[in-house]
Amino acid sequence: MSKIGTDRSKMRQHGDNANVLIVDREPPTIRLLLEILARKGIVARVAADRKAARDALDGNGCDLAFLSTPLAGADDAGSFQLLSEIRATAPEMPVIMMAGPRVETGAESLLQCGTQTAVRALQAGCRDFLLKPLDARTVNNLLESLLPNRQVATAAAAREGDHALYQIIGKSPKLVQTITLAAKIAPTSVPVLI
Repeated sequence: MSKIGTDRSKMRQHGDNANVLIVDREPPTIRLLLEILARKGIVARVAADRKAARDALDGNGCDLAFLSTPLAGADDAGSFQLLSEIRATAPEMPVIMMAGPRVETGAESLLQCGTQTAVRALQAGCRDFLLKPLDARTVNNLLESLLPNRQVATAAAAREGDHALYQIIGKSPKLVQTITLAAKIAPTSVPVLI
């Protein structure tokens, strides 16, 4: 497989025609996302399955991906395989996984299924997890928090080897674990207690 959207020079600022991939096949979800993205001047591409998503990502810079699970004609494994491929080739690209309500017996089964999928998605490297039907305000908040940080992430990556701002002294496992955690959450605007 070729590199998936890893060219840093193709990353764009929010408002500077950011590029978003939507991997879904449900018209209401696609329509809502396209409307929100168009209002913000964000370029969007839509793929209905894993192969189309890989084709859309190959050679094209992508700033953010909305990934539905399960994908067309597959179970959750197809979505998580695509997520794994994205994480391996473009670890800095935020991915938001979306899941629709599954038809099971009772609300408790639905909640448990959604919770298990959300935990699995976040452990696999998703930046966030949304249940369908999507809430426009939540999507807007995510876009505002994730896309403006592209410049910060790119600048930080460029300085990574230079240690331009500071140098951590110490190599204890706990310190390394804390620094790794801080690096993972730094691009988000979520309050964190360490």
